[in-house]
Amino acid sequence: MAQDRYPKDKRRNDYPGKRNDSKPGENKIEKLEITCDEIIKGKNFERLVDDANKMGKFMVDEKVKSTQFRRIFTHIKRIQTRLKKNENETDQRIPDEIMKEIYILKPKMAYTAGRHTNLEFLYKIMIDFINEIKTREHFDIFYHFIEATLAYHKFHGGAE
Repeated sequence: MAQDRYPKDKRRNDYPGKRNDSKPGENKIEKLEITCDEIIKGKNFERLVDDANKMGKFMVDEKVKSTQFRRIFTHIKRIQTRLKKNENETDQRIPDEIMKEIYILKPKMAYTAGRHTNLEFLYKIMIDFINEIKTREHFDIFYHFIEATLAYHKFHGGAE
């Protein structure tokens, strides 16, 4: 009987450190129970603050450095500033050029999550939020969620 060339833990699809087939951060995000559509569409600000607190604490537990998160926040802040400059009291639509920037956050976040695996759960949440953004008000809610998360990350002792 021939002996296996590789031990069981070295065989394809069964080795330590292998990523599973689930989407990035999927298992961790389910534990957090953050529902982006409820926050954005329901305009549930109490839930926004509670979820941002959970997220900030979770980020500390995952050892996310504030500089990693601030890079993402900087892009979001730039978009928010551009939206404020183009603000029209009656029109809630987001101009196409700004909507492109919002969607470009997806690959930027994917790149960051690829480099820092402790940010995969954040990637999943950001994608869920970005998919729900349809109006300026939706983006403002998203912005406030990210800003509150950064604040709670610092509050819970997030590393620089």
